[in-house]
Amino acid sequence: MEINYEQTGLINRTFLREGVVILNKFFSDDSLKKLKSRIKRLKFSKDLELLHHSYQSVDFSYQSKELTNFLSRIINKKISKLNFKVIKLSWKDYQILNDTFQEKPGVDMVIDITEGWDERWGGLVTYADGLGNYVEVPCTDNSLTLVDRNKGMNRFIQYVNHYAKNKRRIILLARLK
Repeated sequence: MEINYEQTGLINRTFLREGVVILNKFFSDDSLKKLKSRIKRLKFSKDLELLHHSYQSVDFSYQSKELTNFLSRIINKKISKLNFKVIKLSWKDYQILNDTFQEKPGVDMVIDITEGWDERWGGLVTYADGLGNYVEVPCTDNSLTLVDRNKGMNRFIQYVNHYAKNKRRIILLARLK
């Protein structure tokens, strides 16, 4: 795997100061192609909790020493392996905020591997703290976003509307700590 980022010190300082870092064109072309190929072969199943979410998902373990070392340097914590929930979004899919589905504080990683997704179709991943502060994860192919979620900060995914037609958005979610 080849990662296109070398300025880990600057990325680390930005993440510690802001609590969020978004890295575009993260993987090399070859690595991204291999990752997409592996994801394409996965068997997704419908994941429905009516008052919280509706989408297709599958668990996915991805081992890359280069990636875990990079992430460990950014968040200042040793990461030994990566376990993802791969989410496939299409028309009518969503994840809403619901007080009965509170997540523990930690660092979330979102990898977007969707080419040509238009934000007007919905499917935006957003982190909100309940006080009016929020972070939107852009719909950008080959991007990696790290979000340091404090207590009370939760994720939701905007409803995918009919403009998406038969398009699919694929995101990989992992909790790093």
